[in-house]
Amino acid sequence: QVLSIFLILGLDVKGKSTGQLNQVLTGEGKSITLALTATLYALLNVNINVICFSEYLTYKDDTQFDKFFKSLRVDHLIKYSTILKLVESMFLSALPNFREQVLSFLKGQSVTAFTAKTEQDILLIDEVDVFFGPDFYGQLFSPARTIKSSDATHLCRFMWENRSEIIEKSQDEAVDWILEGCSESVHGLLKEYPRLMPLLKIF
Repeated sequence: QVLSIFLILGLDVKGKSTGQLNQVLTGEGKSITLALTATLYALLNVNINVICFSEYLTYKDDTQFDKFFKSLRVDHLIKYSTILKLVESMFLSALPNFREQVLSFLKGQSVTAFTAKTEQDILLIDEVDVFFGPDFYGQLFSPARTIKSSDATHLCRFMWENRSEIIEKSQDEAVDWILEGCSESVHGLLKEYPRLMPLLKIF
């Protein structure tokens, strides 16, 4: 555990450490290694994100070391989360209320300018091998904003009920066919969301 912490801190290299990948076998104390490393960085007033693929393991480690972090008054600098929750929090930090901003943009309203976060955090990953599997590596984070309206519901139902005809057409033909066959709902959507038309043409 001590050697792993030294390696993570980059004590084996000259100059600035650019990151480390350590193998710690099951039962050899990955959780303690990560918690102590996070504490050392936090004592230097650095924000730490400790992530894991499992929500259960994340909660277990966070709960287990909570009193220790609080005793050193660094609990506000150390955050345990899953990778998806970390990405979501990064979006919300850089773009507060970005889903509502997207909706406002589609309605033709002005949107608020954002200032990107400038300070750097340190990322510690538990079970890093899992992130190179098919469920994570190369996958996209796709935040969505639901448009709730009767016109949107009718348009989705129309596409579902006519899906067999739609999939036989090219993309451009399918879009034109949908726009023509469900023109009343499309016009209703565009009246409320005038900037939606380019997206309809794309998809």
